[in-house]
Amino acid sequence: MHPEIWFDYFNSNPSFDDVSSKLNEMLYSEMTLRVPQEVSYYTTLSGGIDSTLTNIILSETQKRRPNSIFGISADYQHVKDNSGMSELESSHYVARKLNINHTEINLFENAANIMNDLAEDSFDGCIEPCTANFAGMGNYIKNKKSKVIFISDGPDEMMNSYNSEIEGYKLDKIYSILRYLPKHESIFKNKFVKKMLINFLNIEKLKDFEFKYKPFYHTAKHQVCANTFFDKIIENYDNEKLYDYGLVDSKYSDILKYLDFNQIRSLNYASKSLPDTYNLRIDKAFMKYSIEARLPYQSVKLIEFLIAMPIKFKIKNNQGKYLLRKNLESKIGKLIARRPKTPMGGYLWTDQEVMKKLKINEKIEASDFFKNFPFKKNVKNTLLDPSIHPASRWSALCYINTFDKLKNFNNSNL
Repeated sequence: MHPEIWFDYFNSNPSFDDVSSKLNEMLYSEMTLRVPQEVSYYTTLSGGIDSTLTNIILSETQKRRPNSIFGISADYQHVKDNSGMSELESSHYVARKLNINHTEINLFENAANIMNDLAEDSFDGCIEPCTANFAGMGNYIKNKKSKVIFISDGPDEMMNSYNSEIEGYKLDKIYSILRYLPKHESIFKNKFVKKMLINFLNIEKLKDFEFKYKPFYHTAKHQVCANTFFDKIIENYDNEKLYDYGLVDSKYSDILKYLDFNQIRSLNYASKSLPDTYNLRIDKAFMKYSIEARLPYQSVKLIEFLIAMPIKFKIKNNQGKYLLRKNLESKIGKLIARRPKTPMGGYLWTDQEVMKKLKINEKIEASDFFKNFPFKKNVKNTLLDPSIHPASRWSALCYINTFDKLKNFNNSNL
């Protein structure tokens, strides 16, 4: 990617309207380029910023309206937020406004079977929990004889929508002051100072993770476990292994001095987290059902523009995607444009019936997988500790099921 092609443009201090117009032009171009002409297609529609904008543009530019889909995967999707609507209600509100054929599906219904299949095929390293959510949608769309779905992933990573990115920006501002002090790097390494900063800035998402500025390092959004957790379960754990997603690829060293910390985060997401984690998740989920996922927000042209975009167009009043929100406000009003960020979807194993069918805890206790790899002796106790993030137990199930499947396959071919 070459975000440097936009450096001169943004250095010329363009107006808000000019930047918004350029972004709008690219969005319309990239959306329409990806519309299939010979088969029916679906779009996700959560009632959030990105999926709403996708459906607006497709509704404005296409004779054939898209079919939209909402996957129910958590109780919070029925809870009203400060907009006065729940996430589910918001999706129906947008669909009515745009006159779109909108469907809500219950992702819990076939979740255990889908999750077991995914867990057994984790040799590719894709153990992202919400892969099952997308797979449930893929299964539904296949049964409807459709072939393509529009996914709105990308803006959250590029335009600071996550709480962890908002918190990172708060830390950046403090660092911009402290960096003029002698030995300022040691200040950030001091545990007492770090604790003070966390309390002062009301840091929640990043409180257990490291943050560094020389060299710059940030915790990727998809990382649910800190080094302290890996130290508990793995013998002689190499802490450096955890840094890959948060460090800048050396191929971008020639432009690094022109990027601020926020732009570096966007670059890292675009070059690592999006292709290696989120998009792998999408491909694995939908290709399982022969559905092609199209991601217009991740066109190279648009991503380069968003990486180079200054922070003032991204964050305002502790909310990310400011420029997109203003863009959406002019199209559908403030009610949707100002809605708070909600998670992509809930973890399906949190449902008691799904958990019962998966037997995650029982499989962890019974498995001999941990004897063959460099785990500590108490690894099972650690994984089953109620205070440990449940995503760690899902990861363990993926490794256990894949290990057992490959072992059985090898034995049957001896």
